[in-house]
This record gives sequence, C-alpha cells and structure tokens, in this order.
Amino acid sequence: MQFCDSQLDGTTQKLFERLEMEMRGVEELRLADSTWLAREDLRQWLEPLLVSVRARGGRVTFLRAPALDRVGLTRRSRPSRT
Repeated sequence: MQFCDSQLDGTTQKLFERLEMEMRGVEELRLADSTWLAREDLRQWLEPLLVSVRARGGRVTFLRAPALDRVGLTRRSRPSRT
C-alpha cells in the first residue's frame, strides 16, 4: 500500500531508500507472498534490495511462491474443498 501511495505523491525513491536503510542489518528476509512481484514497477524497485541482502550474505526466502499455469501465467491456488 505504501508503494501505491508513494507513486501518487512522488516519494517512491524516498520509500525505497528508507527500506534499504532498515534492511541493512537483516540476515534473513522472509517474504510471505511473492505474487506481488508480478507487478513489474514494484519488482524493479524491490529486486535491488533483495540482491543487496544476498550480497551481504543474507538469505531471502519466499514462503509462498505463485503457482504457474501451462502458459506461464501466474495464478493463485484455491484451497481444496472437502
């Protein structure tokens, strides 16, 4: 949500500078859901931060990756009904 707000008020650069500073001491970053990485504009800003964590010897873990259908499109899994 902060990313969308930052796009509206022109503070995206400041948002990611702040995130970079906050993540400097992070040894492990756990991302609960990576489906939002399908947004190219957000991924372009976030990917350098993830690379930075890894370059410092940290680990980035995706707890739930998006499911892919046969043509490579991302889709969410539906819970099974029993």
